[in-house]
Amino acid sequence: MGHCISVTLPCSEKPLTATSGESTYTFHISKTIAAVDAAHWDNLLPPDHFFLSRSYLKALEESTGIEVQYRYLEIYHHRKPAGLGFFQIINFRGSNIENDGAGGKKSVLAYAGFALRRLVVSVVNKISLNLLVSGNTFVTGEYGFYFLPEVQADSNLLQPIREGIEKIISESDVKISGFLIKDFYEQDKSRVEGLRQAGFLEFRVNPNMILEVKPSWKKQDDYLGEMASKYRTRMKKAMKRAEPLKIREMNAAELQQLLPVMSALYDEVVDEAAFKLAKLNIEYIVRLKIELGEKFGVLGFFKGDELVSFISYYLHEKDLVAGYMGMKRSLNHEYDLYLNVLLKLAETGISKGMKQVIYGRTAMEIKSSVGALPHTMLLYVRHRSSLVNFIIRQVVRYLSKEEKWTLRSPFKN
Repeated sequence: MGHCISVTLPCSEKPLTATSGESTYTFHISKTIAAVDAAHWDNLLPPDHFFLSRSYLKALEESTGIEVQYRYLEIYHHRKPAGLGFFQIINFRGSNIENDGAGGKKSVLAYAGFALRRLVVSVVNKISLNLLVSGNTFVTGEYGFYFLPEVQADSNLLQPIREGIEKIISESDVKISGFLIKDFYEQDKSRVEGLRQAGFLEFRVNPNMILEVKPSWKKQDDYLGEMASKYRTRMKKAMKRAEPLKIREMNAAELQQLLPVMSALYDEVVDEAAFKLAKLNIEYIVRLKIELGEKFGVLGFFKGDELVSFISYYLHEKDLVAGYMGMKRSLNHEYDLYLNVLLKLAETGISKGMKQVIYGRTAMEIKSSVGALPHTMLLYVRHRSSLVNFIIRQVVRYLSKEEKWTLRSPFKN
């Protein structure tokens, strides 16, 4: 089986590739998934490769606004289907970065640092540019390219990738100012060393929290039984708090009926995010359920007839991947809502025979309390202008901050 791979994107106005003779690769670019060669796409992609499936991409297209454009790349080698690529063009606005204040800082140095930070923020807030993103900004992971196994083994694989990206840029009807290559696990860093050499800026982002599901876990009690007494007591106490709630899978008709409520709950969560490239229309969840059936699920938490929380999830290969959620924050403490969401995802992953439950990159400490471990992730960015690259480097220096948290170890030694 092939897999998604990392890529080196072009970093200047100059052509990236300088090949001698005629290239053996040809490309076809589409702006919608409906316009791609369906036979090419479907025959190339394994059936369990969820995040590049046409049904998923169709639902994603229909659920994002005009700030997101799409590009689909069909790759041919000697005129035979060889691979495919997925890109988003995002209108990035610096004002989407939320920055906190100086709080109670009183020292002269602290005030100077805060003043400089505010100056940087004021500059960032004026930034607006189009980013070409390799992969999916709405999902954590490498979902940019897929190649057939025989092509994957080709030592010159970067050639078709670079040529294809150049073609996207040359045929684009919008000006692309920068490039974002997202979500590489640190252990795979050696595969993307060429990015830094090409002038890309490397950023460390919050780790992806992943629960490894043991083959011996057949039900939730097996999972809880592996925990040390202190943590098992904590989990059961949380589950006891949630007993007044009814937790169930929601079908498409119910999702459609509850869209206004879900939208409000989703806003309570997403509006707290410090950084967001774009915001999904909550109808995305309904479209996914209709398009994907059992490969996509939504768990609803009900207080009587009132929906007070929900969590969506995807089944990608042998992973359960947590999706978008909503929650009535005023009820979080009373019912231990967030912890119960995490526990229910673990239970669902176990019952469906998944190998991993991928929780994502937020709330690392509480996710570690249910057994998820951190997997460090990197992303790379570059602007066409060296001056803007310099500014980006300074912005990251003053705005980024490492979140302090304690790694919990709930399982018995």
